[in-house]
Amino acid sequence: MTDRAMDLGTLPVPPRRTAGSLLKALPAAPTGCLLATAAAVTLVSVPSLHVDGWRFVLLGIVALAATVLSWPAHHATAASLVEARLGPEVLGSIAILASGLAAFDAVLRDRTSATAIAAAAVALMTVTALWLRGETRFLDSPGWFSAAAIGAGAIAGVAWWLARDADAGRDAATAVFVAASPGALVVAGPLALAARRRQVRDDGIALADTHAVLATQDVDTIVLDKDGTVTTGDLTVVAVDPVEPDHDRNLRWFAGALEHASDHRIGRAIASLAGRGRLSHVEQRPGQGITGSVDRHPVRIGDPTWLGIQTLPQLWTTVGVEVDSRVLGTITVADDVRDDAADGVRALRALGLDVVLVSHDRADRTHEVATRAGIDQVHAELVGPGADEVVGALATEGRRVAVAGTRADAAVLDVDDLGLADRAVARLARAVSAARVATSRGRLARRVALVLGGIGVGVGASGLLLPWMAAVVAGVTLVAVTVVATTTGD
Repeated sequence: MTDRAMDLGTLPVPPRRTAGSLLKALPAAPTGCLLATAAAVTLVSVPSLHVDGWRFVLLGIVALAATVLSWPAHHATAASLVEARLGPEVLGSIAILASGLAAFDAVLRDRTSATAIAAAAVALMTVTALWLRGETRFLDSPGWFSAAAIGAGAIAGVAWWLARDADAGRDAATAVFVAASPGALVVAGPLALAARRRQVRDDGIALADTHAVLATQDVDTIVLDKDGTVTTGDLTVVAVDPVEPDHDRNLRWFAGALEHASDHRIGRAIASLAGRGRLSHVEQRPGQGITGSVDRHPVRIGDPTWLGIQTLPQLWTTVGVEVDSRVLGTITVADDVRDDAADGVRALRALGLDVVLVSHDRADRTHEVATRAGIDQVHAELVGPGADEVVGALATEGRRVAVAGTRADAAVLDVDDLGLADRAVARLARAVSAARVATSRGRLARRVALVLGGIGVGVGASGLLLPWMAAVVAGVTLVAVTVVATTTGD
């Protein structure tokens, strides 16, 4: 087994973004597209700005938005084409260029300036969506849709050109590309994951690895290492038994004070009984215990037989305490079972997961912890790679296994990849639930984007949409997808 320590301070939790800091958080391209859109709207809407040459200024804004400021879309398109993929970024790049050309023609021929605004807005939606996906690439849309939309746009353009004129053909093709809503397709998955990350961030859950988030959908069995999941991984004092009742205070004080010098789990548990005294001559005795002086009183703590104390065999670990060569009593420590362990196990079962507990510890102790946590399937006293062998056997049975606290090649998911503050079973259950909701919301948002985009393609191909109308359709689709993706209810 391996034990990879998790530190909440090092988790890749996405930073909080307030409304006031959003613009600062945006990189240059989306910010530039936003400013270009605002400039185009202002220039078209304010008559006093319509001085000689204002249309050329408008064309310059559109050209800037469609080329330089849209470089993320065009760069992503080039990368996709090199990989022989037709992702939504390809459709987005085509939509930006097509709407820009339509805007140039409309402004030069004084047909309508709304097309120029639409062109800048299309660039804004697409580039911002690509930036969001760059933050989190999650649930890409299928390439067949982009191919179908591009094909439909080309066919519609040729058909309307032959049926009416070149203007009608260009407008129909542009409307198809834009109404297909590439920005919504790009952003559906990332928005769903980002919304769920924000919801669980304060629970010490980062949902860091997108592959791990997706893998939670397939898991049907989870293997928990006893230490650190249903227990804290530490020990806790469960009994203090003085030889005489009036020894209780001294027993706690001297034992707790000396054990502050210990680096062992047993010592850390006993140290909780008292503050640190004035220690001297501290010596660790491997296999026996620890000796030293507390406030100038010689103290020994360790194996009862080392101190000449007779004890009966029992479930947990008992140590004897001697002060000034006089036995004061014994202290018993046990696994520190988490208070919410049983709730966490029930939550995992509610998610449809079978829970299996593994441990290298004694069978009686492991079964005691399992009983308190409500776990029926237990494998104890494992040696070496024994836990990995359990996972491998479960995988051979056809189980889709997640592991917490152990590693195995047969596992579908290592829960550490979800980015957890620790492996507490209750936190683990919340993480699996959050990951599943993020995936289901992302898939639903993607389906909404595909359906509305498909409708947009059909209406655009029918010739009923001008390019600026298609931009409005794309905006409505993007809003609908955003609402679906960011709804955080289970």
